[in-house]
Amino acid sequence: MLVLERFRVITADWGLAAVLLVRGQLPDLIICDTQMPGMNGYEVLSSLRENLFICHIPFFSTANSENREAQKAKSLGIQNYLVKPFDGFELMNCVEKCLLESNRRGLF
Repeated sequence: MLVLERFRVITADWGLAAVLLVRGQLPDLIICDTQMPGMNGYEVLSSLRENLFICHIPFFSTANSENREAQKAKSLGIQNYLVKPFDGFELMNCVEKCLLESNRRGLF
């Protein structure tokens, strides 16, 4: 969906790979599932926030359950949270919202 909307997308199948990719690529936005092998999404976020060059990048997560996971995500400062399954419209709204908020804060 994001590629069809002309976004450049990089992907990782596990947490540590995601951290390494972000450090090397410095993306405009990070979309991370909460459940991944090795490091979960919250551990990925924690690792990325330790780096001053990366900590400003908007981050939102996806997960299978809304109640417990959404509360945890919000407590960690995750800007947006999508519950699976979600559709393309929800995804694009979340992406646009994150990027717009970043632009307002002068991050780009």
